Amino acid sequence: MIFLGSFEERKGLQDLLRAWPAVAAQAGTELVIVGKGSRAQEAFVRTWAEHRRGVTVRFDPPRSDIRAELEAASVLVLASRRTATWREQIGLPILEGLSYGCTIVSSDETGIAQWLSAHGHRVVGSRYSPSELALAIVSAVTNPLPPMDVLESLPKADQRTAADSWLLRS
Repeated sequence: MIFLGSFEERKGLQDLLRAWPAVAAQAGTELVIVGKGSRAQEAFVRTWAEHRRGVTVRFDPPRSDIRAELEAASVLVLASRRTATWREQIGLPILEGLSYGCTIVSSDETGIAQWLSAHGHRVVGSRYSPSELALAIVSAVTNPLPPMDVLESLPKADQRTAADSWLLRS
């Protein structure tokens, strides 16, 4: 299982850390945290992970390492929370996870929440509790979607590229 993203609170990492004890107890999985944040955020994550079995933290690794972590993961968690001035548009880590066949656990704050839910991924409500997040993660970890099903559910062409082609046709 992987968290990929900024260590800002709005990305849901702190909620994942609060949910982790229940996830680890029920699912017996490993967690890889990949991303970066401020010095204080990174120190907090480092300290939190220090004495937890099955938790690895990768601070701002090269893209090749991120790809390797995504390839090894079956579940990606990015349960963003809306703030007064921000809402998750889509969540690039979600798109990256999908492109590697990962089952996604997200909040309904992503712009593709309905699509994720319709395709069997786990989506929690925007006011989720750590226990609700833990249940969704345990469900995904113990019963992930087959990676090939995830890949086959994706659009055949990148929609931005298709839109550009349509707009720029002569």
